[in-house]
Amino acid sequence: MPRSPLPKELLAGSFTSCAAKAFSVSRRRQRASDVVIPSRSIRVPLDGAASTAAILRAYTDLDNESVLTHHSGARIWKLGLPAWAQEDWRIHVARGRAGSKPRRGNVVSVTVEK
Repeated sequence: MPRSPLPKELLAGSFTSCAAKAFSVSRRRQRASDVVIPSRSIRVPLDGAASTAAILRAYTDLDNESVLTHHSGARIWKLGLPAWAQEDWRIHVARGRAGSKPRRGNVVSVTVEK
């Protein structure tokens, strides 16, 4: 049985499992071989030719306080990075000091004063 296609709104980059649920995409479909799960609740379709910003978008969609910083922010804004930083593909996420620190694989958490 062929799998159902993902909605076009989810093919533009990464998406959260909550966003998929809003489009009635089953958990089983979210775990199909054409979808990568880099971190819990985050999905990236393999079929898309998304930009770096679109792929990282789900990390800020998880809550209203997360923002991408450091190397991740520089990549989105297409700023030049020194050679040592180009090798670091970890995702830098910042939240306000009152919020919890993001605890995910390949994510560097930063707390900031509001």
